Amino acid sequence: MSLPNSANSSSIRSVSPRDRIAVRTPEEARRDSEERLRDSRERIEVALSAGEIATWTWDVVNDCIVADANLARLFSVDPQTAAGGTLDSYMATIHPDDRARVFESISGALSHRSDYEAEYRVVLPDGSVRWLVARGKVERDSGGKTISMPGVAVDITARVGRERFLTELAERARALTDPDEVIADAVRSVGMYLGVDRCAFADVDTESDTITVHSDYRVDDTATSIAGVYQLSAFIPFLSTDLSAGDAVVMDDVRDDTLKVPLEYVARCEALGIRAHVAVPVIHASRVVSGIGVQSATPRHWKSEEVALLQTIAERTWLTVEVARQQRALRQEVEHGREQGEYLRRILESSPDCIKTLDLDGHVLTMNEGGQAVMEVEDFGAICGVDWLTFWGGETQDALRVAIETAKAGGMGRFQGLCPTMKGSPRWWDVVVAPILGADGKPEQLLGVSRDITDQKVAGERERARLTNIFMQAPAFMAALRGPEHVFELANLPYRQLIGQRDIIGKSVASALPELEEQGFIGLLDQVYRTGESFVGRDRSILLQVNPADPLEEHFVDFSYQPLFGEDGIVSGILVHGVDLTERKRLEQEREGLLADARANAEREKLLNRIGAAVRTTLEPQDILRAAVSILGEGLRADRCYFVRYDQTRDTARVFPEWHRAEAKLEPLTGRTFQMSTYSVDRDPAYKAGSMHVVDDVVTFAPEDAAPLLALDIRSLVRVPIEVGDQMTALAVGMAYEPRHWTEDELRLMENVASLVRSTLESAHVQQRERNIANQLQAALLPPPPPHFAGFSLASFYRPALAEAGVGGDFFDVFEVEKDCTALVVADLSGKGLAAASQVATVKNMLRYALYSGDTVADAVTGLHRVLVEHELLSGFATLFVGLYDHVEQTVDYVNCGQEPGLVWHAATGTVEILAPTGPILGGFEWSDKYSQKTVNLLPGDVIALFTDGLTEVGPSRKELLEVEGVSGLLRACCADATQTNTPQSVVDCLIAGVDGYARGGVRDDIALLVGVIPPDTSESRETNE
Repeated sequence: MSLPNSANSSSIRSVSPRDRIAVRTPEEARRDSEERLRDSRERIEVALSAGEIATWTWDVVNDCIVADANLARLFSVDPQTAAGGTLDSYMATIHPDDRARVFESISGALSHRSDYEAEYRVVLPDGSVRWLVARGKVERDSGGKTISMPGVAVDITARVGRERFLTELAERARALTDPDEVIADAVRSVGMYLGVDRCAFADVDTESDTITVHSDYRVDDTATSIAGVYQLSAFIPFLSTDLSAGDAVVMDDVRDDTLKVPLEYVARCEALGIRAHVAVPVIHASRVVSGIGVQSATPRHWKSEEVALLQTIAERTWLTVEVARQQRALRQEVEHGREQGEYLRRILESSPDCIKTLDLDGHVLTMNEGGQAVMEVEDFGAICGVDWLTFWGGETQDALRVAIETAKAGGMGRFQGLCPTMKGSPRWWDVVVAPILGADGKPEQLLGVSRDITDQKVAGERERARLTNIFMQAPAFMAALRGPEHVFELANLPYRQLIGQRDIIGKSVASALPELEEQGFIGLLDQVYRTGESFVGRDRSILLQVNPADPLEEHFVDFSYQPLFGEDGIVSGILVHGVDLTERKRLEQEREGLLADARANAEREKLLNRIGAAVRTTLEPQDILRAAVSILGEGLRADRCYFVRYDQTRDTARVFPEWHRAEAKLEPLTGRTFQMSTYSVDRDPAYKAGSMHVVDDVVTFAPEDAAPLLALDIRSLVRVPIEVGDQMTALAVGMAYEPRHWTEDELRLMENVASLVRSTLESAHVQQRERNIANQLQAALLPPPPPHFAGFSLASFYRPALAEAGVGGDFFDVFEVEKDCTALVVADLSGKGLAAASQVATVKNMLRYALYSGDTVADAVTGLHRVLVEHELLSGFATLFVGLYDHVEQTVDYVNCGQEPGLVWHAATGTVEILAPTGPILGGFEWSDKYSQKTVNLLPGDVIALFTDGLTEVGPSRKELLEVEGVSGLLRACCADATQTNTPQSVVDCLIAGVDGYARGGVRDDIALLVGVIPPDTSESRETNE
């Protein structure tokens, strides 16, 4: 107990109202328990996170237990074992005395198809034991075979310890007759069990404003005892007020709230070694009469179980002490004579309780004056000798008989009941019946003590009405069930709406809701009622008969079954609480459906894109068809996929091409011709008119119509016409051996593929036609092989970027301008394919004219540029390298209009000279200046290479292009090879091989390359001139 100011100590502040714990009557305690049910889900989640509850699943077929880390900790097994141990690996840890019983419970659950439940001890490595309760549910497959058993295991060691502690404490108390010894044993046991620094028990007299500490336990024997009498009002005002009101005071640290606990009180507490404490009062007749308190020298978080334990011990200790005191007073009267008897009489007469003595048959012998007053007895003689049972109603008489028999056996009986006064005033009583022992230690008479608890009962009923109102208005569905038959006592509006407004009050669950019998819910209620352990279900399906004329409706609920305990601590009912998740579940299912549709659409688009990418890589119709059937058949997991060509006039159908699944081992249909009239599916008018034809199972046809298809290993078939008419083409997908329901997504995919194939074939046809045009244009535009000149050899290479034509925007040209003067031209016009090639002729022919008519190469290019710009003859622009090779002087006069630099490898030095641009691009914009020209000398063995940017802008990525430097290096390597003589063609072959090797498929543009070589045996070198 906390120390008062008069003892130079300080009381400690009370907890906030939400943390106070009141010691009330058993009825009030039951209501408090019901209020705490709302937090059941949170408590379970806390328990799971704290490791008090473990989950497991036993794979019965493979004898493998998969459990979480909590189970490994509870059984003290290796986590690897918990991840997949056998049943025996867990059974080995169970206490030998419990093992056979646990195994019998498991076997019984498996053989009788019932739920598994067992309470047992696990032996830990250090020899200590842990108490567990395990529950599991047997699961079976559709054939009734046991396949698994999921369940939970709960650590109840602490609960067993508390129960054992209370049992042992009660047994010792019954063996003691001295109330001071009862108090001393209680405070010592509580102090040692809770591990506190001090525990004290005190009587409280509010009228005299005193608190009497009879005995205290101290962990330190040298500490000063606080036994003594103190002034109640000397405590901190709010603390004495809370205790007087019946509220417990729980303080984790006296320093927490300096507003309620002034610093001087904190200092006094700490001087006495008090930092944390709990004080629990006992209320009798609407006033505090006693209490128990514990103290800690260090801050401590007091658990709710510890406070609840103190509540129970405080009430039991006070009642035991009161009975012992009264029994001691009676014994003292017998032992010490009349004087002591008179003293006892005054004590009994001053008591506000109705205290009476009974013979062993329950007849009233005496009654104190206070009892006669509260029972409104005007003539005691009229009731003296009357059987006490006759004062009570029928149901309460049974409880009284049990209490009397208990007292006659030496124990103490207790009950609560309604008994009117002699004037008929209704009164509720808390009754204790105890033996009065004779000299031989055997009961001679009985002592009955009845306390008037009518005020508490009325207050309790008001509180019950308030809670019932809250219960009925709660948004969650709630119902209260009574007794082992689970009879409906209360049900709020959401619960009634859930079950279809059926009349259920006063009926058992089995009779009111018979559809629950086969769904296992009544079995769960039985389990909770039997074990006293709550059950929580999440997202559970339940079928309910909402409307009598309609079929069962499926609902989804989160719910809990919470046991309700009676005053005797035994389960008396169950609180059902939950939330209807059906609407949320429906929305989730709709969302899942939308997601499934989206995924299906994505897969369909992915497959369609694969087919589109494959068929667009070729212009050959047969290759397009092969790619389509192979990817579609594989993507649909079909057995066959093929195209079929019909000839209505000849009554034939020819399959080509075909894909079939290799594992199916089917006879190929490719290239075979069939008679259409043999097959009923080919005679369908809608199919002939262009409608899709779907057959889930040909077995549904007439036998004569099904047989020809089955003979071809076709059990299920979908055909989508691509072309209609006498020459009809269709895409077909089929299954060989099993029927198949083709989904809307699959049918839509086939239609899309058929449409894609149709458009691709049409596009291929157009491109083939353009290709023919391009080939003709190519023949006209591509120059013949470069001519051979004495003392100067040439070779060339050309590759268009697009397959639609043999030419593009790049070109080269070699022609004689005049005697001993040859033009070398390489150009690149913007654009690709036919569009660019059409302008090649314009630039090519105009350049020839300009070179024929111009004085110098610079004059010719300048004039060409002016004409192209003024008359807008180019849709884009052109880059151009043009050089005039003088065979006599062995020089090249050149102009480079924004073209890739020409390269000259000089045999004498092994170096490469770069012929950089000498002016801007050709035909792009007006330019008043004249293009300049330069001259390069060529010596025997020198090599000149002219090319477009298709040769430099290659590479595995845009960041790794070959560039001019790379081509220069390739040219140097090709020409410097001493093992071969440089020829124009060898240099061309070497350069193209090097470019392709570096590109690794990354060629993106047209390529035009012109290479010239001066033979080594020509005249001596001449110096370079500008």
